[in-house]
Amino acid sequence: MKRAVAGLVRFLVDLFYRRVEVTGLDHVPGQGAVLLVANHVNGLVDPMLVLRVVERPVVFVAKSTLWRIPVLKTVLGLLGCVPVVRRGEEDRAMSSKGEDRNHDSFERLAAELRRGGCVLIFPEGRSHSDPRLSGLRTGAARILLLSKKFPLVVPLGLWFTKKEEFRSEVLVRIGPPVAPPEEPTVEAWTEAIEQALLLTAREVLKRVEPSAVASLARRARAFDHLLRKIRLSSSALENPPPLHVILWNTLKALLLVLLGFPVAILGVAAWWVPYRLCGVVANRVPGASEQRDQIALYKLVAGTALFPLFFALESAAVWRVAGALWAALAVLVLPFAGISSLRFFEYASWRERQARELLALAFRPGGLARLRARREALVAECDRLADTYRRASDNRSA
Repeated sequence: MKRAVAGLVRFLVDLFYRRVEVTGLDHVPGQGAVLLVANHVNGLVDPMLVLRVVERPVVFVAKSTLWRIPVLKTVLGLLGCVPVVRRGEEDRAMSSKGEDRNHDSFERLAAELRRGGCVLIFPEGRSHSDPRLSGLRTGAARILLLSKKFPLVVPLGLWFTKKEEFRSEVLVRIGPPVAPPEEPTVEAWTEAIEQALLLTAREVLKRVEPSAVASLARRARAFDHLLRKIRLSSSALENPPPLHVILWNTLKALLLVLLGFPVAILGVAAWWVPYRLCGVVANRVPGASEQRDQIALYKLVAGTALFPLFFALESAAVWRVAGALWAALAVLVLPFAGISSLRFFEYASWRERQARELLALAFRPGGLARLRARREALVAECDRLADTYRRASDNRSA
């Protein structure tokens, strides 16, 4: 059952996000004790993303209030999650307060590390939408000291292009293991973890050259906005392919679009209503306007309930109108039509943009040359700042 739930989590992540790019996965060993520490910007989606990326069982920490939701409590239990009580959320009936409120949970996590397991914790202690890393709590350091074996501590940086939007993109950057401090105290470990997360999140650049980073970000956003406005991608600034390649790709794309269009229309007709309802429900959850870091989770939860419900209703309606044979066919076809529709419209959009780019390459060579020059200037500045980042990283790790 645990594997089935983990598989469902991975499927939901891959369905919700168009692309999940991972760098540094080799820093996470396939076996042996590992404590993963990550920034926390997207609620319960963050651990779901780590479960999708890390190729081994992971026990993660979640706030205790999630256990008050019956269905979610069951799912978290199946995944082996450990509840922690955040500051200010202590149950009034609890006799223990302060740091002791999580002692049993930290003991469970330390025992998992002693068994050679993999544990995930978010040292910031809360999910947020702030652009910078929040102040770290001491939970990760306390777990390390309780484990008495000092396992590998591996930092993860999570970035989302538009974290609450369906079919957006994610980058997971896994840094090298944290160098253990000379004196293994709670304060020393917390400081070491914070420095590693800052490096993994590349926030060190904002401290070394804040004005240059801000300027580059503004120029990159302006360049991206311009490309979007004229509906070009960065790859379109290269030299055009030979004419026969253009004609063959155009013919192949047209054929696929014509063949896939009927199935795509069926998928839209079957699934448009629950798709739209997911966004409506997520944005009307109490407090959603203040907690934008939870919107993706609300959409996933809503979709997990609404899509099976509409699937059952539509199949039952077909059975009532056309009989059992057609209902069985609907059960087989509707899920395929939904996935095919999603893939079809993304493919058609990509092909439409590609056609525009080929026309631009053919008829606007002067304008494209100026765009190439702007892109090369941005790349040069990125390379310079990357070199600054590497030197700062080496100085901090020395």
